[in-house]
Amino acid sequence: MSATFTLPAQLDSLTTETLALDLVQRRGQALQIDASGVAFLGALALQLLIAVKRQWQADEKSFRLVDCSAAFLDGLSVLGATPEDLGLCRADGGQA
Repeated sequence: MSATFTLPAQLDSLTTETLALDLVQRRGQALQIDASGVAFLGALALQLLIAVKRQWQADEKSFRLVDCSAAFLDGLSVLGATPEDLGLCRADGGQA
C-alpha cells in the first residue's frame, strides 16, 4: 500500500527544501503524490520531483503522481516538459 503525500499549493524555491526533507523521510516505501492542489510549479521543485521519481525507481519502490491540477500541468509546459515525457501523469490526471 502506498502512502499518500499531498503537495503544497506553491512549489517555489522557498518550499522546495522543506518538500525535499518531507520526501526523503518517505524513502523506502511506496509513495503516491497528490498534485491536485498545486497552484504554482517552479523549476527547482520540478527537478526535485524528477530526482525523487528516479530514486524510487532505483530503489524499486512504487512512485505515482496523481490528480495533477491544471496549474501543475501548465507549469510543466512552461518549463518545457510534458507529463508523458516525465512519466508523471497524463493531462487527464491519470498515469502516463
